[in-house]
Amino acid sequence: LARVAVAQGQAERAAQLLGAADVLRDETGGPALPPDRVRYERTLAHIRASLSDAAFTQAWAAGRSMSLMEAVAFALHYSDGQNN
Repeated sequence: LARVAVAQGQAERAAQLLGAADVLRDETGGPALPPDRVRYERTLAHIRASLSDAAFTQAWAAGRSMSLMEAVAFALHYSDGQNN
């Protein structure tokens, strides 16, 4: 969903989604497969290029602070077209 957010020009949301996914992957010990890692790195690079360092850091931290349920709700809220 972070890649979708990037495609929609919503880099801050994408950073939050990737931050949440990053911490959840750390907590579960899930491996990042090479094709997934390449997409992740490309998406991350695009997000970083789209945001100031401060905006990226703030959005990334917000994503990393989400619980699993908060991250799912956040992802679902935006993926259904509701942006408020």
